[in-house]
Amino acid sequence: MADSDGERDDVPLLGPLQLEGWRSQLQLKDYVAAVVAVCMVGLGVTAIALVYNYQTEIIDEYSIVLDAGSTHTDLMVYKWTTKDVLQGTALVKQIGSCMSTGGSISSYASTDPNKAGSSLEGCIRNTAEKLIPTYLQAKSPIYLGATAGMRLVRETDTEAADQIMKSVQHTLHASPFKFQDEQARIISGDEEGLSSWVTVNYLRGGLLYRGILSNSSVQPTAHLQGALDMGGASTQITFPLHPGVTVPQKYTKYLHLYGRRHRLYTHSYLCYGNKEAERRYMFSLLKNSSMAAIVDNPCAPEGLVENRTVQYLLQPPCVDSHIPSSNQTFYTFRGTGNVTECSSKVARMFNFSSCFGSTNCSFDGVFQPSTEDTKFVAFSSYYYVAHSLNLTSASPSGNISLAGLKRAADKFCSEPWAEVDTGNSPKQFLKTLCFDAQYIFTLLTQGYHLNENSSDVSFQNSIHGRSLGWALGFMINATNLLPINEPTYRVQTEAFMAVVIVAAILISLGVLLAITATRRAVNRKKMSPRGLAI
Repeated sequence: MADSDGERDDVPLLGPLQLEGWRSQLQLKDYVAAVVAVCMVGLGVTAIALVYNYQTEIIDEYSIVLDAGSTHTDLMVYKWTTKDVLQGTALVKQIGSCMSTGGSISSYASTDPNKAGSSLEGCIRNTAEKLIPTYLQAKSPIYLGATAGMRLVRETDTEAADQIMKSVQHTLHASPFKFQDEQARIISGDEEGLSSWVTVNYLRGGLLYRGILSNSSVQPTAHLQGALDMGGASTQITFPLHPGVTVPQKYTKYLHLYGRRHRLYTHSYLCYGNKEAERRYMFSLLKNSSMAAIVDNPCAPEGLVENRTVQYLLQPPCVDSHIPSSNQTFYTFRGTGNVTECSSKVARMFNFSSCFGSTNCSFDGVFQPSTEDTKFVAFSSYYYVAHSLNLTSASPSGNISLAGLKRAADKFCSEPWAEVDTGNSPKQFLKTLCFDAQYIFTLLTQGYHLNENSSDVSFQNSIHGRSLGWALGFMINATNLLPINEPTYRVQTEAFMAVVIVAAILISLGVLLAITATRRAVNRKKMSPRGLAI
């Protein structure tokens, strides 16, 4: 019932003290409700903010390159951003690396080709998967380039080479990264040489001209340099061609990088890497000795005695293994330290007469334009030889005259083995240092026609702390072929949608609770003298 004033008469009348207690209880309830409402709205907004941050654009790009060399496989992880693509080519940086412990994939040709792929799993799992965010792994390509070691296997045992590559492809398919079969292959010597050239000149800054640089740590230089790479089974020479120089199409390559077109000469010499050259040299000593059990080696310090198995000496395809039958299982090579004879025998490893006196020819009848006015960076085995002769410590820039290299090589070759100073190199490596040094001097001066009295060759292992090799250059060039994607967003998952729904519910309940508490507070202001007006 309501009285004439329209107020309810069934609400009990409260005294002043009772009314004040009633009000305090309601105020406390409303205060708690307000706190709960604020917390619910806060939680909802925080969840939405986290989701928004999760949904922000992805600009990071990653890729992996596996350098499957003749002695081991190196894994490199690279990164760039979609905003650092300059005229179609990315500014790539290496963020991690790993050397496989399973040896080279080519070594499985003589054991079990189907196990070659498993040798890559450790580096993929422990390095690549840890450096690349999980949500980007499926879009990050992984490449494998097998170099001269596998080129030799392909020459001698096509079936084993195919099995090795299938094993590798199977492993890369099983990885969380983006992969298709053509991303693992045996690369050509020319591609290896070109990629090494890109690495050298990218790290020196020569590829990046001032007009396209902004806030880059890589600074441009005036001239592009040539690249000299030597591995265990092959060696490459690559350098830019001067305008107007005519070169047969076979030896001319073009690269488009950072908006510029480069015309280059490149050639790869299979079987002229330092390990295969050593094998060919020792086999030639054996043949010339009429298969004697003990053979003099003029390219080894006096007093050094080494045994080489027949299996090592007759390993195809670089060695012509047609020799008289013998019961020997190994041969002994005895160092004599005869520098003159050593130089003569090393020179015979190159067919210089096939050039018929032409200055545009290196050896074995291979065309090569003049290297005059071209500076080179020599790395890999070149660097390790110069370093073992203690030449790089005297010249931090790596610029060493070839005449200086020859003097250091002659001095080392003339020292008795017992008196050899190991320096920073393992003594095992020094066993072939005399030959290696004489070999690269002959190759650079008589083969490539570099001036021995100039310092046009810089022996380096890294530039600005970043390792030299073909993999970085390969990745830089590959970015020209990758699609230039607009920034993308992370894929919405069920968990993502659940967070959005829960956040929306929290915000809605919090707002509803706040509205209810506010109404109750407003109603309390309408209290009548007889009690609460509800």
